Amino acid sequence: MTYILPILALALGLTGGALVARRRALVVLGAALVVDLLVFVAALWWGSLQPGWDGMGLAGFAWMICLPVFFGLIVGGALGWRRRRRAERMRFR
Repeated sequence: MTYILPILALALGLTGGALVARRRALVVLGAALVVDLLVFVAALWWGSLQPGWDGMGLAGFAWMICLPVFFGLIVGGALGWRRRRRAERMRFR
């Protein structure tokens, strides 16, 4: 479970980022990045207020779910943007 959830979260971010960037909806990609970053910060902040193991669970959620989705969105968006640019260049040749 420790390895499966971050890998699935990364795959979700990669797929979502690539699909959104290929369709030129970069505003949606930016909004998803901001929302994910806010959830990450809120989970860390709320976890710091909880006593004992409750805070550790929220910190684990932030590091194992939110961070891989964030990096997946960035990398997926860059790959989707690159593929879209390459397809546009090939179309005009």
